[in-house]
Amino acid sequence: MSVHGEVVIIGAGLAGLCAARILNKRHVSCTIFEATDDIGGRVRTDIVRGFLLDRGFQVYLTSYPEGREVLFYESLGFHPFAHGAIVRVGGAFVRIFDPWRHPAKLIATAFSSAATLRDKMRLASLRAELNGLSLDQLIERPEQTTQDALREWGFSGRIVERFFRPFYGGVFLDPSLQTSSRMFDFTFRMFASGDAVLPDAGMGSIPRHIAARLRETDIRLNTKVVRADENGVTLAGGQRVMARAVIIATDQTAAAELLGQPTSRPWRGTTCHYFAADKPPVSEPTLVLDGEARGPINHLAVVSNVCRSYAPPGAHLVCA
Repeated sequence: MSVHGEVVIIGAGLAGLCAARILNKRHVSCTIFEATDDIGGRVRTDIVRGFLLDRGFQVYLTSYPEGREVLFYESLGFHPFAHGAIVRVGGAFVRIFDPWRHPAKLIATAFSSAATLRDKMRLASLRAELNGLSLDQLIERPEQTTQDALREWGFSGRIVERFFRPFYGGVFLDPSLQTSSRMFDFTFRMFASGDAVLPDAGMGSIPRHIAARLRETDIRLNTKVVRADENGVTLAGGQRVMARAVIIATDQTAAAELLGQPTSRPWRGTTCHYFAADKPPVSEPTLVLDGEARGPINHLAVVSNVCRSYAPPGAHLVCA
């Protein structure tokens, strides 16, 4: 089987597309083999009866270091979430917002029962500390679990259970907060220094935006690779494709299978439900968190409050 390109890339998700972009900049042609029927990997959007349904609740953080190198933000039509959350606590909803981004909500945040006054002071201190470090310094900090780091920083059990656990449990898909504190440092910095946004055409428009700017790249959909080595790949039909180099841009499990290696690390899963509504349950463009840990839903968002194009006229889209 012939290929158009010196390099073969396995996977047309964000990693594979960005790898092709880097090769393009170096005038190296490539072929991307994608096993599914479209590009994007996990970052895809389905259109159902006029609603934009991302495959799982997703946001893009505008402060990602490589973001402006890869994307033209203005052309994607980003719409930001509010910097904060509505938290279910004691049978009521309380609000906690970033006072640096929402000064008008300073008083409400100061008296919010989601955290103690000392917690709020520590949040300000942590924000200043992390914003003062370079990204290299962030990833070189001593590593421990996020839960241990929060305890070490002196945060109370109240804010851990009512905010950090539901919020970062959703970010990491890890309500136990055993994820590395370095990842917490990085994501906290990204949330604090930029916006969490949704694009006009759904999250699936991000990989399409990258693909549209690729040159000397042949993307072949519905083409599964079953084996890879340094000299090329073998396709599901048995064809052997030779290449100067092979880039495996898949998840860890798929990469191990391609290389004939064992896999041992389990995956964390999540389920996203979408609901159409005539009226939104909340009016703000923000997350609603379960600070009581009593229900089956970790967080909820009316995504059409954030980006109106996610729902047709006269309707709203709720994601939980």
